Amino acid sequence: MSDAPSGREPYGDEPSAYETSGEEPSRQGPYEKAAFGTGSPRPGQEPSEEALLEAVLAYGGGNRRTRHPHRELVEGVRKIERHQLLRARTVRCVETREEEDAEHHGPLDLSGRPRYRDELRDHVLAAPKDAHERLTLELVREGSDREIICSCDNGRIACTGCEGRGSHQCPDPETALCPECLGVGSCAHCPDVPREPPARRAGTGKPAPGGKPGPGGKPPVAPAARPVRGAEAPPRTTCARCRRKEAACASCRGRGVIACTTCGGSHVVQCEECRGSRRIEHKQCGGKGSVVRWVRGVVRRRPSATALALPRRSWPRQVRHRLDRRTADWRELTTAGGDPFSVPDGVDRIHRRSLEGHLARDTREIAREVSVRSLRLTRLKLVNQPNWVFYVLPDERGLTVTRVPSRQLLLRASGATAGALTVLVLLLVLLG
Repeated sequence: MSDAPSGREPYGDEPSAYETSGEEPSRQGPYEKAAFGTGSPRPGQEPSEEALLEAVLAYGGGNRRTRHPHRELVEGVRKIERHQLLRARTVRCVETREEEDAEHHGPLDLSGRPRYRDELRDHVLAAPKDAHERLTLELVREGSDREIICSCDNGRIACTGCEGRGSHQCPDPETALCPECLGVGSCAHCPDVPREPPARRAGTGKPAPGGKPGPGGKPPVAPAARPVRGAEAPPRTTCARCRRKEAACASCRGRGVIACTTCGGSHVVQCEECRGSRRIEHKQCGGKGSVVRWVRGVVRRRPSATALALPRRSWPRQVRHRLDRRTADWRELTTAGGDPFSVPDGVDRIHRRSLEGHLARDTREIAREVSVRSLRLTRLKLVNQPNWVFYVLPDERGLTVTRVPSRQLLLRASGATAGALTVLVLLLVLLG
């Protein structure tokens, strides 16, 4: 059982409500227990008041020195509450059936797959071995499978991006002046290479190649190439135009300009879709040249488990610990005819409606396993023990008693603690 939603431990005499969710603990107590002590009920029966008081007396709740302790305790009983605790767990084998259009690229042999006719929901399968069975079965609807030969050329078609050319025209072929020589003296031997910076271009409103506008609105002037001599001079290379060695600028190789970085000056770029091969894979058939299509039916079986704990209330931590132990006397309840959809015998009327909702049939289930366990818990308050609440539950040794502080005791302890803290604060203030 889970804790109260408020986050605090419930008082011994005031448990709070809660909603059960998730799986119950996997540990299950044995169902054949040892005989109870003197005055205890037979296994599965509700203990009598005398047996309860005897268990409390043995725990230490009564006065052992009195001559008739049972009678004095009976006269001093303040309140007795009897509760039937139920823990139900249902595992359903849920089956789902779906139809879908299937497709496979290339040849595929479907002769070995199971088939069904007309509607998938009418196809009969073997019943599951138990409710925990997991199954995924694919079937083929009779007469739905066919192979379609594609109209492509063995899975390949002409590239749609370049129309089978393998390349495109460069969208923006640009050239720029060489950043090293600025177009001046790019080759020492080519006759048409300018040797000096171009003159001013007055009245054009445009700077000379590589130039900047002059100050005060003066005509722009092209920058002059600064001659570099000696060891600082950049290395020269073979000219791409006149083929003279060590004559041209190493950056532009005598051209004076830098070619377009996209097409390299050829004005043509490779098609990115076909990578220049002019043909691409046909997506309709996945490059296989044929397609197999059919109607696929899928049957899935999965276990689905739900748990229920009644009553929907939280017990003190010490009591919960006792209930979850293996020695707790949880007893299996069964129906007379073994029907897993009906409420078992021995369930109190107050729990029957909730248990019926838990056991309701799911439209998708084809098998189920049901476990309903019961335990009788008694909550006892005595007049001569106002500060304690006693919980009595059966286990394999007999009746076990758990003592929990009452709400009044906890409130008094809290008040005393708060008073002590207040006095301590006042002393610290006065002494400070």
